[in-house]
Order: sequence, then structure tokens, then C-alpha cells
Amino acid sequence: MHSRILYLAVPNDIYNRFFVTPFIKELVEQTELNLLIYDIDQVVIKRWIP
Repeated sequence: MHSRILYLAVPNDIYNRFFVTPFIKELVEQTELNLLIYDIDQVVIKRWIP
């Protein structure tokens, strides 16, 4: 059986407005949420946050 890692894809502007707040930052760390931050205009991945 193959194991897979799930990432939540988030646009860069949403990440910069929402995911940097202390409460959300702590929540992401506690739940070990994997994030993939992408630039919607340049169509590139900016960051992987495991």
C-alpha cells in the first residue's frame, strides 16, 4: 500500500493575509497541516510547508 501526504494548496495572497496570524499559525502547527503556497499570477509554487 502506498502512503501519500496531503497538502492544502493556498494562494500566496491568502497565505500572507490569513495564515500568518498567530492563532492560525499555531493551529497549523498543532494539526501538522501541510501547506503548498502558490502564486496565482505566475503559476508557480512559492513554498512547501510540511
